[in-house]
Amino acid sequence: MATVSGSSLPRADLVFEAARVLDATGDCRPLEPCDVVVNQGIIVACGEGEARAWDARETIDGRGLLLMPGLCNAHTHSPETLARGLADGAPLGEWMQHVWSNLDTLDEAGVRLGVMLCAAELLHGGVTAVVDHFRQTPASEEAVSSAVGAWIDTGMRATVAVMVRDRHVPSWVTQPLPARDQVDLLRRCVGQWNGAHGRIRMAAGPSAPTRCTDDLLRSLGSLCAAEGLPLHMHVDETRDEFELARQLFGKSAVHHLDELGLLGPDTSLAHCVWCDDDDLGRLASRGAVVVHNPLSNLRLGSGRAPVERMRDRGVCITVGTDGAASNDSQNVLEAVKLAALLPRPFVGAPGEWITARQALSFATAAGANAFGMGDGRVAVGCRADLAAFDRASLALAPDNDPCCQVVFAGAGLRARHVVVDGRLVVRDHVIRTFDERDVLDRAAGRHGIGMTD
Repeated sequence: MATVSGSSLPRADLVFEAARVLDATGDCRPLEPCDVVVNQGIIVACGEGEARAWDARETIDGRGLLLMPGLCNAHTHSPETLARGLADGAPLGEWMQHVWSNLDTLDEAGVRLGVMLCAAELLHGGVTAVVDHFRQTPASEEAVSSAVGAWIDTGMRATVAVMVRDRHVPSWVTQPLPARDQVDLLRRCVGQWNGAHGRIRMAAGPSAPTRCTDDLLRSLGSLCAAEGLPLHMHVDETRDEFELARQLFGKSAVHHLDELGLLGPDTSLAHCVWCDDDDLGRLASRGAVVVHNPLSNLRLGSGRAPVERMRDRGVCITVGTDGAASNDSQNVLEAVKLAALLPRPFVGAPGEWITARQALSFATAAGANAFGMGDGRVAVGCRADLAAFDRASLALAPDNDPCCQVVFAGAGLRARHVVVDGRLVVRDHVIRTFDERDVLDRAAGRHGIGMTD
Protein backbone atom coordinates (compact mmCIF):
# COMPACT_ATOMS: atom_id res chain seq x y z
CA MET A 1 0.00 0.00 0.00
CA ALA A 2 1.14 3.54 -0.76
CA THR A 3 2.03 5.71 2.21
CA VAL A 4 2.10 9.45 2.62
CA SER A 5 5.55 11.03 2.91
CA GLY A 6 6.41 11.43 6.60
CA SER A 7 3.81 8.89 7.68
CA SER A 8 4.07 5.15 8.12
CA LEU A 9 0.34 4.76 7.67
CA PRO A 10 -1.19 3.59 4.40
CA ARG A 11 -2.89 6.26 2.34
CA ALA A 12 -6.66 6.59 1.99
CA ASP A 13 -8.65 8.99 -0.14
CA LEU A 14 -11.65 9.32 2.15
CA VAL A 15 -12.77 8.22 5.59
CA PHE A 16 -16.21 8.38 7.19
CA GLU A 17 -15.42 8.24 10.90
CA ALA A 18 -17.79 6.81 13.53
CA ALA A 19 -20.84 6.65 11.25
CA ARG A 20 -23.86 4.42 11.65
CA VAL A 21 -23.75 1.97 8.72
CA LEU A 22 -26.82 0.31 7.21
CA ASP A 23 -26.51 -2.53 4.69
CA ALA A 24 -29.66 -4.32 3.50
CA THR A 25 -27.81 -7.45 2.32
CA GLY A 26 -27.36 -8.85 5.84
CA ASP A 27 -29.77 -8.80 8.74
CA CYS A 28 -30.08 -5.02 8.34
CA ARG A 29 -28.81 -4.31 11.84
CA PRO A 30 -26.77 -1.09 11.74
CA LEU A 31 -23.10 -1.00 12.73
CA GLU A 32 -22.14 1.83 15.08
CA PRO A 33 -19.68 3.45 15.51
CA CYS A 34 -18.15 2.36 12.23
CA ASP A 35 -15.30 3.84 10.21
CA VAL A 36 -15.52 3.34 6.44
CA VAL A 37 -12.19 3.82 4.66
CA VAL A 38 -12.07 4.41 0.90
CA ASN A 39 -9.05 4.31 -1.38
CA GLN A 40 -8.93 4.30 -5.19
CA GLY A 41 -12.67 3.77 -5.41
CA ILE A 42 -12.76 0.72 -3.12
CA ILE A 43 -13.80 0.27 0.51
CA VAL A 44 -10.56 -0.94 2.09
CA ALA A 45 -11.59 -1.03 5.75
CA CYS A 46 -14.88 -1.05 7.61
CA GLY A 47 -15.21 -1.28 11.38
CA GLU A 48 -14.80 0.45 14.72
CA GLY A 49 -11.54 2.36 15.11
CA GLU A 50 -10.30 1.65 11.58
CA ALA A 51 -9.67 5.33 10.82
CA ARG A 52 -6.66 5.41 13.15
CA ALA A 53 -4.81 2.99 10.86
CA TRP A 54 -4.99 5.23 7.77
CA ASP A 55 -3.66 8.58 6.63
CA ALA A 56 -6.70 10.07 4.87
CA ARG A 57 -6.75 12.96 2.44
CA GLU A 58 -10.27 13.80 3.62
CA THR A 59 -12.10 12.74 6.78
CA ILE A 60 -15.82 13.26 7.35
CA ASP A 61 -17.24 13.19 10.86
CA GLY A 62 -19.86 10.46 10.64
CA ARG A 63 -21.25 10.66 14.16
CA GLY A 64 -24.45 12.27 12.94
CA LEU A 65 -24.75 10.24 9.74
CA LEU A 66 -26.52 7.13 8.53
CA LEU A 67 -24.23 5.72 5.85
CA MET A 68 -25.60 3.18 3.38
CA PRO A 69 -25.04 1.89 -0.14
CA GLY A 70 -25.94 4.30 -2.90
CA LEU A 71 -29.29 3.56 -4.51
CA CYS A 72 -29.84 2.32 -8.06
CA ASN A 73 -32.66 3.63 -10.25
CA ALA A 74 -33.01 0.73 -12.66
CA HIS A 75 -35.39 2.32 -15.17
CA THR A 76 -35.99 5.91 -16.25
CA HIS A 77 -36.13 8.06 -19.38
CA SER A 78 -34.06 11.20 -18.84
CA PRO A 79 -35.83 13.47 -21.40
CA GLU A 80 -39.03 13.18 -19.39
CA THR A 81 -37.70 15.51 -16.69
CA LEU A 82 -38.71 18.25 -19.13
CA ALA A 83 -42.34 17.06 -19.11
CA ARG A 84 -43.36 16.67 -15.47
CA GLY A 85 -46.97 17.19 -14.53
CA LEU A 86 -48.53 16.68 -17.95
CA ALA A 87 -51.45 14.52 -19.10
CA ASP A 88 -52.95 13.69 -15.71
CA GLY A 89 -55.66 11.08 -16.05
CA ALA A 90 -54.36 9.72 -19.36
CA PRO A 91 -53.55 6.01 -19.85
CA LEU A 92 -50.30 5.00 -21.50
CA GLY A 93 -51.25 5.36 -25.17
CA GLU A 94 -52.81 8.79 -24.82
CA TRP A 95 -50.09 9.88 -22.40
CA MET A 96 -47.34 8.79 -24.84
CA GLN A 97 -48.66 10.98 -27.63
CA HIS A 98 -49.14 13.99 -25.39
CA VAL A 99 -45.65 13.79 -23.89
CA TRP A 100 -43.38 12.21 -26.47
CA SER A 101 -44.63 14.02 -29.55
CA ASN A 102 -42.76 17.00 -28.09
CA LEU A 103 -39.81 15.19 -26.52
CA ASP A 104 -38.83 12.90 -29.38
CA THR A 105 -36.63 15.34 -31.26
CA LEU A 106 -34.95 17.47 -28.60
CA ASP A 107 -31.88 19.41 -29.63
CA GLU A 108 -28.56 18.51 -28.00
CA ALA A 109 -28.97 21.24 -25.37
CA GLY A 110 -32.39 19.85 -24.47
CA VAL A 111 -31.04 16.31 -24.16
CA ARG A 112 -28.25 17.48 -21.87
CA LEU A 113 -30.64 19.54 -19.75
CA GLY A 114 -32.95 16.55 -19.32
CA VAL A 115 -30.06 14.41 -18.06
CA MET A 116 -28.80 17.09 -15.67
CA LEU A 117 -32.25 17.66 -14.17
CA CYS A 118 -32.65 13.94 -13.75
CA ALA A 119 -29.21 13.58 -12.15
CA ALA A 120 -29.73 16.45 -9.72
CA GLU A 121 -32.86 14.87 -8.27
CA LEU A 122 -31.30 11.42 -8.16
CA LEU A 123 -28.15 12.61 -6.41
CA HIS A 124 -30.06 14.51 -3.76
CA GLY A 125 -32.00 11.29 -3.15
CA GLY A 126 -28.85 9.25 -2.57
CA VAL A 127 -28.80 7.56 -5.99
CA THR A 128 -25.39 6.63 -7.40
CA ALA A 129 -26.41 4.50 -10.43
CA VAL A 130 -29.11 4.82 -13.08
CA VAL A 131 -30.43 2.97 -16.13
CA ASP A 132 -31.50 5.53 -18.72
CA HIS A 133 -33.73 3.88 -21.35
CA PHE A 134 -32.90 6.71 -23.69
CA ARG A 135 -35.36 7.59 -26.44
CA GLN A 136 -35.13 10.00 -29.34
CA THR A 137 -36.99 9.14 -32.55
CA PRO A 138 -35.40 8.87 -34.96
CA ALA A 139 -32.33 7.92 -32.95
CA SER A 140 -29.15 9.83 -33.69
CA GLU A 141 -25.53 9.63 -32.62
CA GLU A 142 -25.65 13.30 -31.70
CA ALA A 143 -28.49 12.75 -29.21
CA VAL A 144 -26.90 9.65 -27.69
CA SER A 145 -23.53 11.36 -27.41
CA SER A 146 -25.12 14.36 -25.74
CA ALA A 147 -26.86 12.11 -23.19
CA VAL A 148 -23.79 10.00 -22.46
CA GLY A 149 -21.55 13.05 -22.20
CA ALA A 150 -23.96 14.58 -19.72
CA TRP A 151 -24.06 11.42 -17.59
CA ILE A 152 -20.26 11.39 -17.55
CA ASP A 153 -20.25 14.97 -16.31
CA THR A 154 -22.63 14.16 -13.45
CA GLY A 155 -20.11 11.76 -11.91
CA MET A 156 -22.73 9.02 -11.60
CA ARG A 157 -22.73 5.47 -12.86
CA ALA A 158 -25.08 5.14 -15.81
CA THR A 159 -26.25 2.42 -18.16
CA VAL A 160 -27.57 4.11 -21.31
CA ALA A 161 -29.94 1.75 -23.14
CA VAL A 162 -30.56 3.24 -26.58
CA MET A 163 -34.22 2.73 -27.46
CA VAL A 164 -35.03 1.22 -30.87
CA ARG A 165 -38.17 -0.06 -32.61
CA ASP A 166 -39.36 -0.98 -36.09
CA ARG A 167 -42.94 -2.22 -35.64
CA HIS A 168 -46.31 -0.71 -34.64
CA VAL A 169 -45.02 2.84 -34.94
CA PRO A 170 -47.84 5.33 -34.17
CA SER A 171 -48.72 7.89 -36.83
CA TRP A 172 -47.56 10.78 -34.61
CA VAL A 173 -44.03 9.34 -34.31
CA THR A 174 -41.42 10.30 -36.88
CA GLN A 175 -40.53 7.14 -38.79
CA PRO A 176 -37.51 5.46 -37.14
CA LEU A 177 -34.38 4.59 -39.07
CA PRO A 178 -34.38 1.19 -40.81
CA ALA A 179 -33.63 -1.63 -38.37
CA ARG A 180 -30.14 -2.28 -39.76
CA ASP A 181 -29.26 1.40 -39.40
CA GLN A 182 -30.48 1.41 -35.79
CA VAL A 183 -28.27 -1.58 -34.94
CA ASP A 184 -25.31 0.04 -36.69
CA LEU A 185 -25.89 3.26 -34.76
CA LEU A 186 -25.91 1.34 -31.48
CA ARG A 187 -22.73 -0.49 -32.49
CA ARG A 188 -20.96 2.81 -33.15
CA CYS A 189 -22.16 4.23 -29.82
CA VAL A 190 -20.89 1.15 -28.03
CA GLY A 191 -17.49 1.56 -29.65
CA GLN A 192 -17.33 5.19 -28.60
CA TRP A 193 -18.81 5.15 -25.11
CA ASN A 194 -18.99 1.70 -23.53
CA GLY A 195 -16.80 1.62 -20.42
CA ALA A 196 -16.11 5.36 -20.51
CA HIS A 197 -14.52 6.58 -17.27
CA GLY A 198 -15.28 3.16 -15.75
CA ARG A 199 -18.80 4.37 -14.99
CA ILE A 200 -20.71 4.17 -18.29
CA ARG A 201 -22.25 1.07 -19.83
CA MET A 202 -24.08 1.07 -23.12
CA ALA A 203 -27.04 -1.25 -23.61
CA ALA A 204 -29.52 -2.25 -26.28
CA GLY A 205 -32.95 -0.87 -25.44
CA PRO A 206 -35.71 -2.26 -27.67
CA SER A 207 -38.88 -0.41 -26.82
CA ALA A 208 -40.81 -3.66 -26.30
CA PRO A 209 -41.05 -7.09 -27.98
CA THR A 210 -44.33 -6.01 -29.58
CA ARG A 211 -42.67 -2.91 -31.06
CA CYS A 212 -39.74 -4.74 -32.66
CA THR A 213 -39.54 -7.36 -35.39
CA ASP A 214 -37.89 -10.64 -34.55
CA ASP A 215 -35.07 -9.77 -36.93
CA LEU A 216 -34.32 -6.60 -34.99
CA LEU A 217 -34.51 -8.41 -31.65
CA ARG A 218 -32.17 -11.16 -32.86
CA SER A 219 -29.70 -8.60 -34.22
CA LEU A 220 -29.69 -6.79 -30.89
CA GLY A 221 -29.25 -10.07 -29.06
CA SER A 222 -26.25 -10.92 -31.22
CA LEU A 223 -24.70 -7.51 -30.63
CA CYS A 224 -25.22 -7.81 -26.87
CA ALA A 225 -23.65 -11.27 -26.81
CA ALA A 226 -20.65 -10.13 -28.83
CA GLU A 227 -20.03 -6.97 -26.81
CA GLY A 228 -21.15 -8.12 -23.35
CA LEU A 229 -23.99 -5.60 -23.24
CA PRO A 230 -27.22 -5.63 -21.24
CA LEU A 231 -30.57 -5.89 -23.03
CA HIS A 232 -33.24 -3.66 -21.49
CA MET A 233 -36.88 -3.25 -22.59
CA HIS A 234 -40.50 -2.73 -21.55
CA VAL A 235 -42.60 -5.88 -21.24
CA ASP A 236 -46.31 -6.27 -20.44
CA GLU A 237 -46.71 -2.78 -19.05
CA THR A 238 -50.44 -2.68 -19.87
CA ARG A 239 -53.22 -5.15 -20.58
CA ASP A 240 -53.22 -3.95 -24.19
CA GLU A 241 -49.54 -4.90 -24.53
CA PHE A 242 -50.27 -8.26 -22.92
CA GLU A 243 -53.05 -8.97 -25.43
CA LEU A 244 -51.09 -7.67 -28.42
CA ALA A 245 -48.26 -10.08 -27.69
CA ARG A 246 -50.66 -13.00 -27.89
CA GLN A 247 -52.07 -11.72 -31.17
CA LEU A 248 -48.61 -11.31 -32.69
CA PHE A 249 -46.82 -14.36 -31.28
CA GLY A 250 -49.56 -16.73 -30.15
CA LYS A 251 -47.91 -16.68 -26.73
CA SER A 252 -46.76 -14.24 -24.08
CA ALA A 253 -44.02 -11.71 -24.70
CA VAL A 254 -41.78 -13.41 -22.12
CA HIS A 255 -42.36 -16.82 -23.73
CA HIS A 256 -41.52 -15.33 -27.12
CA LEU A 257 -38.31 -13.73 -25.84
CA ASP A 258 -37.36 -17.07 -24.30
CA GLU A 259 -37.84 -18.88 -27.61
CA LEU A 260 -35.68 -16.24 -29.30
CA GLY A 261 -32.93 -17.00 -26.79
CA LEU A 262 -33.05 -13.49 -25.34
CA LEU A 263 -33.74 -14.21 -21.67
CA GLY A 264 -30.76 -14.32 -19.35
CA PRO A 265 -29.03 -12.52 -16.47
CA ASP A 266 -28.14 -9.59 -18.74
CA THR A 267 -31.77 -9.11 -19.80
CA SER A 268 -33.88 -6.69 -17.76
CA LEU A 269 -37.58 -6.19 -18.30
CA ALA A 270 -39.32 -3.06 -17.04
CA HIS A 271 -42.87 -3.36 -15.60
CA CYS A 272 -43.97 -7.01 -16.17
CA VAL A 273 -47.35 -6.02 -14.75
CA TRP A 274 -49.31 -8.69 -16.64
CA CYS A 275 -46.88 -11.61 -16.50
CA ASP A 276 -48.44 -14.96 -15.59
CA ASP A 277 -46.99 -17.86 -13.58
CA ASP A 278 -45.44 -19.48 -16.65
CA ASP A 279 -43.69 -16.19 -17.44
CA LEU A 280 -42.38 -15.93 -13.89
CA GLY A 281 -41.02 -19.46 -14.07
CA ARG A 282 -39.18 -18.62 -17.28
CA LEU A 283 -37.77 -15.40 -15.84
CA ALA A 284 -36.54 -17.20 -12.74
CA SER A 285 -35.02 -20.16 -14.57
CA ARG A 286 -33.15 -17.89 -17.00
CA GLY A 287 -31.99 -15.45 -14.32
CA ALA A 288 -33.63 -12.50 -16.08
CA VAL A 289 -34.22 -9.27 -14.16
CA VAL A 290 -37.52 -7.49 -13.54
CA VAL A 291 -37.53 -3.74 -12.92
CA HIS A 292 -40.56 -2.87 -10.82
CA ASN A 293 -41.96 0.64 -11.44
CA PRO A 294 -44.89 0.94 -9.04
CA LEU A 295 -45.39 4.71 -9.31
CA SER A 296 -45.76 4.95 -13.08
CA ASN A 297 -47.91 1.80 -13.07
CA LEU A 298 -50.30 3.61 -10.74
CA ARG A 299 -50.03 7.03 -12.40
CA LEU A 300 -51.00 5.59 -15.81
CA GLY A 301 -53.49 3.06 -14.44
CA SER A 302 -51.48 0.19 -15.94
CA GLY A 303 -51.94 -2.23 -13.05
CA ARG A 304 -49.97 -3.79 -10.21
CA ALA A 305 -46.97 -6.01 -10.87
CA PRO A 306 -47.10 -9.28 -8.86
CA VAL A 307 -43.79 -8.69 -7.09
CA GLU A 308 -44.67 -11.01 -4.21
CA ARG A 309 -45.07 -13.91 -6.67
CA MET A 310 -41.88 -12.88 -8.44
CA ARG A 311 -40.03 -12.97 -5.14
CA ASP A 312 -41.49 -16.35 -4.24
CA ARG A 313 -40.44 -17.79 -7.61
CA GLY A 314 -36.90 -16.49 -7.19
CA VAL A 315 -37.00 -13.77 -9.86
CA CYS A 316 -34.38 -11.05 -9.49
CA ILE A 317 -36.29 -7.85 -8.69
CA THR A 318 -34.96 -4.32 -8.96
CA VAL A 319 -36.82 -1.03 -8.73
CA GLY A 320 -37.15 2.04 -10.93
CA THR A 321 -38.91 5.35 -10.90
CA ASP A 322 -39.68 5.33 -14.65
CA GLY A 323 -39.53 8.71 -16.35
CA ALA A 324 -40.44 11.90 -14.53
CA ALA A 325 -43.42 12.51 -16.84
CA SER A 326 -45.14 9.34 -15.63
CA ASN A 327 -44.25 9.49 -11.94
CA ASP A 328 -43.64 12.57 -11.56
CA SER A 329 -40.43 12.35 -9.57
CA GLN A 330 -37.13 10.51 -9.55
CA ASN A 331 -37.41 9.55 -5.89
CA VAL A 332 -36.21 5.96 -5.59
CA LEU A 333 -37.11 5.61 -1.90
CA GLU A 334 -40.70 6.52 -2.74
CA ALA A 335 -40.71 3.65 -5.24
CA VAL A 336 -39.11 1.33 -2.68
CA LYS A 337 -41.86 2.10 -0.16
CA LEU A 338 -44.58 1.24 -2.67
CA ALA A 339 -42.73 -1.91 -3.69
CA ALA A 340 -43.02 -3.08 -0.09
CA LEU A 341 -46.55 -1.92 0.66
CA LEU A 342 -48.61 -2.41 -2.52
CA PRO A 343 -48.58 -6.24 -2.38
CA ARG A 344 -49.68 -6.50 1.25
CA PRO A 345 -53.47 -6.50 0.73
CA PHE A 346 -53.01 -9.33 -1.79
CA VAL A 347 -50.85 -11.55 0.44
CA GLY A 348 -52.58 -13.70 3.04
CA ALA A 349 -50.16 -13.94 5.95
CA PRO A 350 -48.16 -10.97 7.23
CA GLY A 351 -45.18 -13.30 7.47
CA GLU A 352 -45.22 -13.47 3.67
CA TRP A 353 -45.19 -9.71 3.11
CA ILE A 354 -42.28 -8.04 1.36
CA THR A 355 -40.22 -6.61 4.19
CA ALA A 356 -38.46 -3.28 4.40
CA ARG A 357 -35.10 -5.04 4.15
CA GLN A 358 -36.15 -6.93 1.00
CA ALA A 359 -37.51 -3.79 -0.63
CA LEU A 360 -34.37 -1.81 0.16
CA SER A 361 -32.22 -4.56 -1.34
CA PHE A 362 -34.15 -4.15 -4.63
CA ALA A 363 -32.63 -0.66 -4.89
CA THR A 364 -29.16 -1.45 -3.56
CA ALA A 365 -27.46 -4.82 -4.09
CA ALA A 366 -30.00 -6.20 -6.59
CA GLY A 367 -29.90 -3.14 -8.82
CA ALA A 368 -26.14 -2.70 -8.68
CA ASN A 369 -25.42 -6.36 -9.38
CA ALA A 370 -28.01 -6.72 -12.14
CA PHE A 371 -26.46 -3.93 -14.20
CA GLY A 372 -22.81 -4.24 -13.20
CA MET A 373 -22.89 -0.81 -11.60
CA GLY A 374 -21.15 -1.20 -8.27
CA ASP A 375 -21.88 -3.72 -5.51
CA GLY A 376 -24.70 -2.17 -3.49
CA ARG A 377 -22.95 -3.00 -0.21
CA VAL A 378 -20.87 -1.35 2.48
CA ALA A 379 -18.14 -3.94 2.94
CA VAL A 380 -14.42 -4.37 2.44
CA GLY A 381 -13.58 -4.97 -1.22
CA CYS A 382 -16.77 -3.37 -2.54
CA ARG A 383 -16.79 -0.34 -4.77
CA ALA A 384 -17.32 2.84 -2.82
CA ASP A 385 -20.79 4.01 -3.90
CA LEU A 386 -22.32 5.49 -0.78
CA ALA A 387 -25.09 7.78 0.45
CA ALA A 388 -25.02 9.52 3.82
CA PHE A 389 -28.14 10.94 5.43
CA ASP A 390 -28.47 13.13 8.53
CA ARG A 391 -29.67 11.07 11.46
CA ALA A 392 -31.21 14.22 12.92
CA SER A 393 -33.73 14.36 10.04
CA LEU A 394 -37.42 13.92 10.85
CA ALA A 395 -37.65 10.58 9.05
CA LEU A 396 -34.92 9.06 11.21
CA ALA A 397 -36.04 10.49 14.57
CA PRO A 398 -36.46 8.84 16.99
CA ASP A 399 -33.83 6.25 16.19
CA ASN A 400 -35.96 3.10 16.25
CA ASP A 401 -35.29 0.93 13.20
CA PRO A 402 -33.24 2.72 10.51
CA CYS A 403 -34.01 0.18 7.79
CA CYS A 404 -37.77 0.52 8.26
CA GLN A 405 -37.50 4.28 8.61
CA VAL A 406 -35.45 4.70 5.44
CA VAL A 407 -37.98 2.60 3.49
CA PHE A 408 -41.26 3.79 4.99
CA ALA A 409 -40.39 7.38 5.93
CA GLY A 410 -37.42 8.10 3.69
CA ALA A 411 -39.01 9.70 0.61
CA GLY A 412 -38.28 13.11 2.09
CA LEU A 413 -34.67 12.36 2.98
CA ARG A 414 -32.01 14.47 1.28
CA ALA A 415 -28.50 13.05 1.10
CA ARG A 416 -25.83 15.11 2.85
CA HIS A 417 -23.01 13.29 1.06
CA VAL A 418 -22.94 11.03 -1.99
CA VAL A 419 -19.86 9.06 -3.06
CA VAL A 420 -19.54 7.43 -6.48
CA ASP A 421 -16.53 5.27 -7.27
CA GLY A 422 -14.79 6.76 -4.24
CA ARG A 423 -15.38 10.36 -5.29
CA LEU A 424 -17.44 12.83 -3.27
CA VAL A 425 -20.04 13.89 -5.83
CA VAL A 426 -22.27 15.58 -3.24
CA ARG A 427 -20.69 17.29 -0.22
CA ASP A 428 -22.89 18.89 2.46
CA HIS A 429 -25.94 18.79 0.16
CA VAL A 430 -24.10 20.57 -2.69
CA ILE A 431 -23.53 18.80 -6.01
CA ARG A 432 -19.85 19.20 -6.86
CA THR A 433 -19.80 17.89 -10.44
CA PHE A 434 -22.03 20.48 -12.10
CA ASP A 435 -23.76 23.77 -11.36
CA GLU A 436 -27.25 22.84 -10.18
CA ARG A 437 -28.39 26.47 -10.03
CA ASP A 438 -27.46 26.96 -13.67
CA VAL A 439 -29.39 23.80 -14.61
CA LEU A 440 -32.48 25.04 -12.78
CA ASP A 441 -32.20 28.45 -14.40
CA ARG A 442 -31.98 26.84 -17.83
CA ALA A 443 -35.00 24.68 -17.08
CA ALA A 444 -36.96 27.73 -15.94
CA GLY A 445 -36.09 29.42 -19.23
CA ARG A 446 -37.68 26.68 -21.33
CA HIS A 447 -41.29 27.64 -21.98
CA GLY A 448 -42.68 24.16 -22.41
CA ILE A 449 -41.25 20.85 -23.50
CA GLY A 450 -39.38 20.73 -26.76
CA MET A 451 -38.59 24.45 -26.72
CA THR A 452 -35.03 25.62 -27.10
CA ASP A 453 -33.29 27.96 -24.68
